[in-house]
Amino acid sequence: MNTIITAATLFTMFFNSAKTTIAGSDYYYNADIHDNQVCMLDVYQQDDFKMLSRKMEYRFTYDDQNRLVSKEAYKWNPLMMEWSHYYRMNFSYTDDGYAIEVSDWNYMTKTYDAVKEKSVYHIEGDDIASVSNYKWNSRHNDFVFTGTIKNQDSALLAKILQMQG
Repeated sequence: MNTIITAATLFTMFFNSAKTTIAGSDYYYNADIHDNQVCMLDVYQQDDFKMLSRKMEYRFTYDDQNRLVSKEAYKWNPLMMEWSHYYRMNFSYTDDGYAIEVSDWNYMTKTYDAVKEKSVYHIEGDDIASVSNYKWNSRHNDFVFTGTIKNQDSALLAKILQMQG
């Protein structure tokens, strides 16, 4: 069972959330799409005066199998009037799931830090998926297991991702 995150997955997420209201704030999304792939997604927030302001920008890259391999997040810096690096997620795939690694942007070195957290998603049956979480332990110079979550919602999401791939 090969579960992957593809451009179709991102399309679905974009079109299902083109306008979202969260706790009284309206968020709007604008996708930049090339060759049937969501390359960039901008997030705007509407204020009380119905004005939109930039909040986040996400940039996506894919491999030759049309699978998502990285998502870079940027925050809008209103003082500098530019996007500032925030974090990056890297995706890798196995026969029974995928892994996500997260790296924060280091403003001092102007590079992404080493991966400090990762989650590994596995399909364990028709209705169950598990997510195993790990955190980097610098003393042991390795990732340390922090726990597993098993639920049917994860399995359902994984099935949807598989069908779209």
